[in-house]
Amino acid sequence: MAAGLIEALALIIVPWAAAFAIGAIAGKTHSVSQALFHVALLAGGGVVLYAVAFLVSSVVEGEYTAPMVSGGVVLMISLQFGDQNLRAYNPVAFMMGSEYYNSRAGLLVGPLPWVRISVYTLLALCLLAASLKALKMRDF
Repeated sequence: MAAGLIEALALIIVPWAAAFAIGAIAGKTHSVSQALFHVALLAGGGVVLYAVAFLVSSVVEGEYTAPMVSGGVVLMISLQFGDQNLRAYNPVAFMMGSEYYNSRAGLLVGPLPWVRISVYTLLALCLLAASLKALKMRDF
C-alpha cells in the first residue's frame, strides 16, 4: 500500500518538476507557488482515486477485472458529480482546478483549499481502512 502511494505521488510530482525545469530552461516558468498549488490539487483529489482503486483491487479478483472496475468507478464519479450542484464533491474536477483558475491571468488564484484537501484525505483513509479490512477477510 505504501509503495503504491509513493508511486502515485511520484506520478504527481515528477511531471511538474519536469515541466518546471523545462520552463526554467526556456525562460518561461511559472512561480514555485503555482506549481505547488497544482501539486496540492492533484494530490488532494488523486489520493481519493488511489484509495478507490486500492479498495476495488482488494475486493475484486482478476488480473484485468480490478483495473476495469476502478476505471468504471472513476468514470461514474466524474459523471454523477459532474452536475454544477455536485461539482464541489467531485475529486476529478477538484484535480483540474477550474474553480481556482483565473483565465485573464492564466494562473490559479486564491488560498489553497485545505478543508477540501483534508476531507478528501480523510475519505481516502476510510477507503484504505476498508481495503485493509477486506484484505484480512480474504483467503489467499
